[in-house]
Amino acid sequence: MFYDNEMKKINFYLHGFSVEECFHDYYWARKERIFDLSNIEFSEDKLSDKNKAMILREIKQLFYESQNEYTVEENKKNIVEYFTFCKSNRIQIIAFYPPYSHFYKENIDYNLFKEVKDFINSYQEEFQIKILDLSELDLPDDFFYDYIHLNKKGTMLVERYIEALIQDRYQ
Repeated sequence: MFYDNEMKKINFYLHGFSVEECFHDYYWARKERIFDLSNIEFSEDKLSDKNKAMILREIKQLFYESQNEYTVEENKKNIVEYFTFCKSNRIQIIAFYPPYSHFYKENIDYNLFKEVKDFINSYQEEFQIKILDLSELDLPDDFFYDYIHLNKKGTMLVERYIEALIQDRYQ
């Protein structure tokens, strides 16, 4: 509803203006020219001690510093509300766990990560959730442009892998 209301305002005040065209032709094209990450290859060996420490702090902050009981319970409640909304609106849920670099896998709390996946997977039958789990896919770190995001080479490989999974499982 929010998106629809905002689009009505844009269409009223900026008749003939295309947000999608503007985003694609100007913002994204400019961003790609300035900062093309598609061919960068991640390597832990190339990280300075300062960058490595910064990344480890980011991972720790992501997984640990927000893990108080209220946050965990609030997130679980929100996830179930989202699942309920999707089901009541006949929206198919696909849980996608992407591949991760070796560096990332070595520095996360695997038990916490597994707990999150187990929680979501526990609702698979109730909400008819389709699971695409590539988190255990063993990709070399040069398939990533940083410690967590795929580069072009990794994206192309994973795209083929996902297409094959979808064809095998869901058709």
